[in-house]
Amino acid sequence: MVTVNFETLYRAYPVFMDLLEQKLPVNTALKIRKLIMDLNDSYKEITKIQDAVISIYAQKDSDDVYHIPEEVEGAYLEEMQNRLQKEIDVDWEEISTDDLGKLANLTVKELETVSFLFNDTKPAAV
Repeated sequence: MVTVNFETLYRAYPVFMDLLEQKLPVNTALKIRKLIMDLNDSYKEITKIQDAVISIYAQKDSDDVYHIPEEVEGAYLEEMQNRLQKEIDVDWEEISTDDLGKLANLTVKELETVSFLFNDTKPAAV
């Protein structure tokens, strides 16, 4: 069991999507697939939070596309960060980075983003 906040999950989403495309050992692929499925409700809640904050700070253009005006971008980011501090317990037993196999590729930044998945990584400033 690991505890993570919504902000960490928000940042991890693109890395998870990338991991879904990686060639991983079957056992590891199954674990990550289960994790992502287990996080589905949390990601739905994160989407609701993001939609709520966008509705406060964004403006819709003539094509119905939302844009955050530059003058409120800082406030938008601060509001998102504040609302994404909710912590949840995730049913996950940390794995080793070796469990990703020899074919998986992650950048240092991506590895840091999902470091909560591993028992052999230390937080770094990236």
